[in-house]
Amino acid sequence: MNEFIGCWQLVLSALRLSDGGNLIPPDPDERGTLIYTADGHMSAHMMRSGRTHFASPNLWQATPEECQAAFSTYLAYFGRYEISLPEKMVIHHVDGSLFPNWVGTKQRRSYQFDGDVLTLTAPTAMAGGREFTPIMQWKRSAS
Repeated sequence: MNEFIGCWQLVLSALRLSDGGNLIPPDPDERGTLIYTADGHMSAHMMRSGRTHFASPNLWQATPEECQAAFSTYLAYFGRYEISLPEKMVIHHVDGSLFPNWVGTKQRRSYQFDGDVLTLTAPTAMAGGREFTPIMQWKRSAS
């Protein structure tokens, strides 16, 4: 049975430093949805809290500053996925993403299940001269 199948709600998103601290403090009100389908498709969305509305209700009239703020507080991508059991890795084959550089890439996440909680850990990365590991915890949505 594929334990991934279903809809998951974000519980925690953190960028962990090697000393155990966080590069950016976790947002307790951050929201997200992760969906895995039985036929091998996936979609992920994560949104920080406190996002400001644009001045205009028309998306196409957004200012560059509004677009920058929206882009920096939202992550979304979709595609197909595969599971590598020996590595305990789920691989997201990105077909589309808010971050264009991810399109056509494979986003690898180690995974761990603990009851109805799925923890995904991305490879270590660098930002601002500091090394961090992205960790996301997801709770299975009630049917």
